[in-house]
Amino acid sequence: MNTAWYLFMSEMITHSADQQDFLACVGKERASIWRWAPGIEFVYRKESIGWGVALNIQRKAQRPHLFSDTLKRRFEDVESYDGYYLCLDSQQTFVVWHAVSNECLSVALMQGLINGLLELVGLTHLSSTSSLVEPFAVIRPLRTRHSLA
Repeated sequence: MNTAWYLFMSEMITHSADQQDFLACVGKERASIWRWAPGIEFVYRKESIGWGVALNIQRKAQRPHLFSDTLKRRFEDVESYDGYYLCLDSQQTFVVWHAVSNECLSVALMQGLINGLLELVGLTHLSSTSSLVEPFAVIRPLRTRHSLA
């Protein structure tokens, strides 16, 4: 595992090198950050209500209308995006969070959740041949809808 440790808001958190490393931390209930692209990261950690994964998009990486487009997508497809929560933090980082139940956790479920977070904010990966969502230099708007079914 190629990781580095960081102190994140007074807790130890692993910096994951890639998705496989990130998923390994999730499986061990170890807080982790995975930088998916510049200004965009996934964070897995225990919150006051339990474990969850967040997609954080820093202000510099946000496109115009990101919040309103995501909110619209979230409520146009309420059933598919049930359990996804949106907010802006004090640094204007756009956060989409979803709870993760480790009792029924699998790699496929986590990959689906990662894809769902990306799709909800209108980001998708260019490679459809990979079973893992890997970071890439160019992101494009989403043209399909997501379902966790």
